[in-house]
This record gives sequence, structure tokens and C-alpha cells, in this order.
Amino acid sequence: TVDPSTRRATIDVSWIKPLPSSVSSIVYLTRHSNMLKIDTTDVDFGMGDISGHTKVVKLTDGEVILGSTGGRGDWCQPSLTLTALDLPKSGVANAISSIQGKIAAGTGENASGVSYANVLVTDPAYPTNPAASISGTFDGFKTNDVFTESEYAYLATDTNNKEVEIISLAGTDANGKYSEAGYFNAPGNGNADGIVTSGDVGYMVGGTKLYSFNLSSKSGSRPIRDPDGVTLPGTGKKLAVVGNRAFVVTSSSTAQLVIVDVSNPSNLVVLDQVGLPADDGRAIYVNTTGSRAYVATEQSSSQREFFIVNTESGSPGYKQVLGSYDTNGMDPIGIAVVSGPRAGIVGHNAEEYQVVDITNEQTNPLPRCGGLQINSGVNGIDTVLAASG
Repeated sequence: TVDPSTRRATIDVSWIKPLPSSVSSIVYLTRHSNMLKIDTTDVDFGMGDISGHTKVVKLTDGEVILGSTGGRGDWCQPSLTLTALDLPKSGVANAISSIQGKIAAGTGENASGVSYANVLVTDPAYPTNPAASISGTFDGFKTNDVFTESEYAYLATDTNNKEVEIISLAGTDANGKYSEAGYFNAPGNGNADGIVTSGDVGYMVGGTKLYSFNLSSKSGSRPIRDPDGVTLPGTGKKLAVVGNRAFVVTSSSTAQLVIVDVSNPSNLVVLDQVGLPADDGRAIYVNTTGSRAYVATEQSSSQREFFIVNTESGSPGYKQVLGSYDTNGMDPIGIAVVSGPRAGIVGHNAEEYQVVDITNEQTNPLPRCGGLQINSGVNGIDTVLAASG
């Protein structure tokens, strides 16, 4: 007799390194009360208590996903229902970075906005939506990129003697302004387009150069680590650092992705260059293991703009494109990869927010699972992030 209150679960785990192997285990689950109700569809699960989780996402009946705690929405079905937060003044919001509970937002392209706004995000109990508020700002620069830590924020600016501005988040003055802690002055006269930190080292791209600088202290002028830096095949746009490698996306149409060895920050060395069947590089996202790089390129009428690249060093498919996607007229500017797994791509023109299903990353083209066209009179979306749902 079939017992609807008992379930048999088979758990299979397999791995490739150091040696291919696997293990399997069977467990029987029973519930205290013998009930005839059976939940097998997404509708069944949607009727239950999903407090603290995203809503049920339907894959096929009998297979559902509950998002991790803290999530509320569905990346593939966006809606402009949350209360918008207006950054001070009238600058162009073009840079964003986040850690748990905190968003760093910067404006640039003109001198009409704040260089930096520290946005605090509360995460109330479901179903109340998260709320954002500005706890302080910083002025004096046009910001091209921003990176945040718990106690400091770093701005990539257009100021030649302070390409990277370091802001202390310890507190604000009576006017709600943060103060400068330190700065980095890169060689030559140029701007900074991208900034990240890793441990006590900062990494900056500006023009065709990647530089590293010392962050063992945050005060005053921060000394350069590698005076020669690394020369890139095109203008460096954005970068990510994972482990001992930096991943830089460039404006080159023949080497959009450059992989740099940063194991010795005082001697940066180019490891590889990856050419994509696309135009100039624009944005990059790298997973936490450094095995995948997600690259967005300039809009093209004849080529795709989004690519998944195998960056697992030593693997058989190293540097190969696994999957790609055409943004259909949208000019990409930013990427975020979230659980699902899904990749969010934002930019200017056409449908400015698009989401791609990357469950099967070796699909060409990768399937679109949702999107949103902004109809509020703005030109587009400049950047996107994903943090804690």
C-alpha cells in the first residue's frame, strides 16, 4: 500500500578532483501525522508557508526551487514595485557595489551629483519589502567605479592626482559628509575606470594599464606595488580579482578578456588573453572559484554580446566560450550572476534589463527567462548587483 506520508530520498554526490569518485545514500522521511495530501506541483508548494524565502519558482511540475533566506523576488519576473531611492543632487548614477546590508553608489559623467552615497538596506521580516536609506555622502570627484568594504569605500575617479579616493566610513560630520582617509595617485595623467581590493592590496584599471597599490594602511598617499603595472591590449573597463588572478575586460575587439597573475602584487604578469567573437568588452563578473568569467561586450547588429568563458586553469576547455546570448539591441553595461542559476544583464536601449537562464551553460544561444524595459524617460541602466537576494 502506498503511504503518502513516507518518502524515499536518494542522495548522490560526485566529484572530479583529486580523483573522480561518488557516493550515494538513501534516507526515508516520514511525517508524524498520516495524511492523504500529496504536494507535487508548483501550485501545491505555492500554497505553503514560504516566509524567509523567495516565492516558488516553477521549473516543471514536481520540481520547484525555494530561494535562499533573504530573497523576495523572481529575477525572471521583475517589476518596479519597490520604493525607489533618489540619490542626492542630479548626477548620473553609474557605479554600485555592495556587501551585506550596505550599498555603495557613485555618480559621474557630470559634476551635478555626489561622488558617493552610502546606502543602508534593512531586511525586515517577510512579507515587508527591504528598505533603503542614505546614511552619508562624499563630494569632490566624478566617480567611474566604486568598491565597498565594511569600514572603507574606494572610488575610481577622473582626477589625475587621485585616481583612487579612499573614504572612511567611521562617521560623518554635522552635514552628513564622510571624510577622505587616503588616495592612490597612479603614474601618468589619466583616469581610473575600475577599482577592487583584495586583502591589503588595491587594483586599479585606467587607460591601458592595470596597477596594484598598498593598502596595509588606508591613510595618506598609498604607495604603488608594481611601478610598471600591466599593459592591456585595450582600455581597461572593469575588473575582478579572485584568488591569485585578476580578470580585466578591455575595449579591445580581439582580446576582450585579460587574465593576470597577481600572486606577487609587486610583479603583475599577464597569463592569458581571450578573444571573443564580439566587439569591445564592457563588463565582467567572475564566480567565487574563478572557474567562470561572464563577459558582456558592446552592442552589435551581427554578433552576440554575452559570453560564458571557461577560466578554470588547467581544464580541457580552458579559455573556451561555453555559451552565449544576444541582447537584441541592448548595449550592455553591467552583469550580475545569481542563484538559479541566472545571469542579469543591464544596459542602454531596447530592453534594458534582461535575465538569462544559465542552468545549462553550454547552450547556444542561452535562453532568456525574463526582462524589463524601463519606460520612465531614462536612457537605460548603468550597473547591476546581486547581494543577499
